[in-house]
Amino acid sequence: RIGFAKIEVVCKHNSITAGAACDIGELISQSGTRTALLMLSSSSGGRAQQSKSKNGGKSVGALGAILEALACTPPVVDWVDVCKEVIIGVDEENDLKPSSLLEGSNATTGFELDNNNLAAVRLSSSSERTKFDSIASKALSIVSLFVSIDCTGSSRAAITPSCKMERNMIKGARNNILRHQQSLRGIARLISDDPVVNTYLKSVAVAQGVTGLNNDGDEMQLMDNVDEGSIASKSSRASTLSSISMSKASSQQSVDELSQSQVNNADPTKSGRQRNRKRKKMMVIREVDDEQDSEFNMPSVANSKSSESPTKSNSPAKSGKSNCLDFNSPDSSSAKPNAFVKKVRLNSVEKYTEKLTLALSRAKIPTLDAKDENNVFKSDDDKDLICQHCQVWGKETLSSNACITSASLAIDAAEYIITGKDSLSGNGADDADMDEDDDDSDDDDFLVNGNQNPDDEVSSKNPILFANEMLRKSGSLPDYSRAYASTLSAILLAHKSRHAGDQSQEVPSTTCHRCITYLQKRASSLSGVIDSLCCLSPKASIALSCPETYLVPGLLKVVADLSFGGDMGTASTSIRDEILTSLKTLTSLTHENSVACEQLVRPHNWDNSLPISMENAMNASDQTTTGVCIIFSYLLKVASTKQGNTSTNHDDEKDKSIERYLYDTTIFCLNILTNIVEMVPHSAKYMIEHITVNDEGVNAITWLSRWVVSTTYGFRNSIMKGSFGSQGETDESTTGGDELKAGEEGNLVTAGNGFVLLAYLMLEDEHSSSSSASIRDAVIKELPFDESGASGGIQYMIKTLKAFCNFYHYSVGDLSVAVIAPIVKLISGLQKLDVVEQRKTWL
Repeated sequence: RIGFAKIEVVCKHNSITAGAACDIGELISQSGTRTALLMLSSSSGGRAQQSKSKNGGKSVGALGAILEALACTPPVVDWVDVCKEVIIGVDEENDLKPSSLLEGSNATTGFELDNNNLAAVRLSSSSERTKFDSIASKALSIVSLFVSIDCTGSSRAAITPSCKMERNMIKGARNNILRHQQSLRGIARLISDDPVVNTYLKSVAVAQGVTGLNNDGDEMQLMDNVDEGSIASKSSRASTLSSISMSKASSQQSVDELSQSQVNNADPTKSGRQRNRKRKKMMVIREVDDEQDSEFNMPSVANSKSSESPTKSNSPAKSGKSNCLDFNSPDSSSAKPNAFVKKVRLNSVEKYTEKLTLALSRAKIPTLDAKDENNVFKSDDDKDLICQHCQVWGKETLSSNACITSASLAIDAAEYIITGKDSLSGNGADDADMDEDDDDSDDDDFLVNGNQNPDDEVSSKNPILFANEMLRKSGSLPDYSRAYASTLSAILLAHKSRHAGDQSQEVPSTTCHRCITYLQKRASSLSGVIDSLCCLSPKASIALSCPETYLVPGLLKVVADLSFGGDMGTASTSIRDEILTSLKTLTSLTHENSVACEQLVRPHNWDNSLPISMENAMNASDQTTTGVCIIFSYLLKVASTKQGNTSTNHDDEKDKSIERYLYDTTIFCLNILTNIVEMVPHSAKYMIEHITVNDEGVNAITWLSRWVVSTTYGFRNSIMKGSFGSQGETDESTTGGDELKAGEEGNLVTAGNGFVLLAYLMLEDEHSSSSSASIRDAVIKELPFDESGASGGIQYMIKTLKAFCNFYHYSVGDLSVAVIAPIVKLISGLQKLDVVEQRKTWL
């Protein structure tokens, strides 16, 4: 049912709507159905046309009807208070709104353009969610996956484009989805509803009473809630019984129910009493057997009773594996015969699972190799290794090597819609095929017509900007941020279990490798989606950085808690991946985003032992707990690790992996600090200037200058001689002994990013009244200097930056303009500064 109140959408499902969602999922999984759907959409002119039907309702096209179904995704539980406790802390009181949002600058930030007031009402607790909501979510996640795959034109899509008409057909379908705001918000809600994340956050909520959840019998109450009066009409009973009579699993019972209902039709009170007695009888049988209904258990096709199950090579029936959604109950690992299986309850989920399993088997999702030793989802006889949070999968799914949730399918769907690419298809249509423009006439191009939507022109010019802008306007971006923040909270809780011991029964005494691997995979997928949304879209990155979601502090908290207290080489692969993913996301969010950058200069009451201290700190208790300090501390740690690994045997694959990790995290840290200094120069410069490196006892500016200069040691002579970084002398330099040596490319890129950060610190900000003279003096003092003065000092920075730009343009091509243009502006500022410094020496 969909009700409207104060322009808020409330979606609650019953057995009929959940069954309808399963029917749609099974239907849309068929390639022929989707082909017809695309053709019908193209015949309507590629536009989401809406009109009034005879009875006054809204009439939509074929694709529009499917998108309207996605808009009926159930609401999700609001975990924002739990995330605040895990990430920020219950004792910390901080003004969430950055100054850029408090000063009435919404016109520039774009916050008012987000339709957050149209988002679905979020639930205050999981007790408000019924089993039919869960079934509908699973079915709609499958629908979203197949619809999104068809937006890519890959080998998994219904149509792989071979001509211009088919390419336009796919583009039109993708554009229609991006314009349908309600369906985009529905997909965002599916992403937020992750079973593993929910178990971690619910344990905190129950222990702390954050959301007032009652953990006693909530799940049992949901499972025993018989669907009565789901549709508020006199024919609700007949409609329910009629739908049940069509189910194979309960056909005989349905006939009995129908006949008995007809007998008692004259006395509705008597009929109601009889239904209550039958319900109580079922509950008693269930308590005796101590067996939960298989609400979260999707059996494999091989074990299903359906005769319609396919026997294709990718079918679970043939492979013996089950591509399972999160249909497993916590007690499914100890399953035993159910006394009332022969007499299926009215609201049993058995009639839904066969359709969903069949539909999912058609998605051609790659399964993990059962023989892979690194597969963490494979079954294990040691039950102690399965924590209480893993039990949401159940034994059957854990042994199937394919832990797939409705949330993971929705993340894939969002990625395909936003990027227009199918990452799981190795031989899909590439950009050249999709963007190819034939010399043929435009008669077959349904997007080109006199009534063309203005958004089509934007889409044709820059599909990336179009997709990001449509997602932002839909108001779904805060849901992506909340989903990512809740995942980060679950990761922090999973790693905290190592230190919790027996202090709490809600937290396992050992780290669950299976949970951490799943959560990291989810975080990595969300990071990729957010990175795509931030690309060339500052307004989208601002909306994703909404302070109320705690995403930016959550990313910082992961870096701080997982980075310090262990050696880089001994850190597990999962920890390194989590840190790298967090730094990558922070790099994307802070680019030209003052809202995110201001959150990185705000202090937090976190207890992290950082290798730095703050001079003249205004608040001693907060002196090392800002985002700037955390990122700088990690850069310091990575630099120290790289210097200690200079003699490492790089032939070893593990050493190569660590070396790549150190290089990537170094670049990310430098970029994050540069973004902060660029967007909030006054606060960032003050913090960096007053940081002291504890081990060396030097100022952060001095340490940073020395370290960046040290990365240029291999090609310093070339820079000093002037043969490096000059376009006119490139050919001559490559013939001599001063060319860039093999293996030095990474050092050049590191030095280039480091000097960009130092340049931003040295140059005056036109909007700030503070002076950077002390920073300039500290940096110039550490730069190499020659007797002639032509190549040393600031000129050394300029020549290195020119060499970096030339190398970057050579490596990337025309796409390097976005990076090189700001650096050229910095070089111009450094040249002016160099003239001023030379005049000082003359005087």
